[in-house]
Amino acid sequence: MTGYSGKDIDGLHESIDQQIANFIGFIEEKYLSTKTDSRPVDFARKIQFLTLDLISTFALGRTFGFMDEDDDLFDYIKTTEEFLPLMQMIALLPWLLGFLQSPLFKVIRPTHTDTLGLGRIMGIAKEVVSE
Repeated sequence: MTGYSGKDIDGLHESIDQQIANFIGFIEEKYLSTKTDSRPVDFARKIQFLTLDLISTFALGRTFGFMDEDDDLFDYIKTTEEFLPLMQMIALLPWLLGFLQSPLFKVIRPTHTDTLGLGRIMGIAKEVVSE
């Protein structure tokens, strides 16, 4: 069984190392508790920030900035979570995808001009490609 090696991405391992180091610094700076100061952290959410910043580093050559802002930028995670039930339904009923891709549903699909969610991510990708 073979897997993806990332050989086509220059500096892949260095980028991963840098983002992991950034993540550790991010957690230590904002969420490291002391004996007198408890700082709870939603680690699952912070790992999502790391993952999205890693993906954008590989795909676009820069991070989206989820860790920098310590926030769900563009409500990307929120909208993705809201659409999970629909994605699961499409996985179970593949014919539904063709139906949703029809021109009738164009107005509800994300586009690069959206300010939130996947559409905003598409817009950023389009901006980077055009540079």
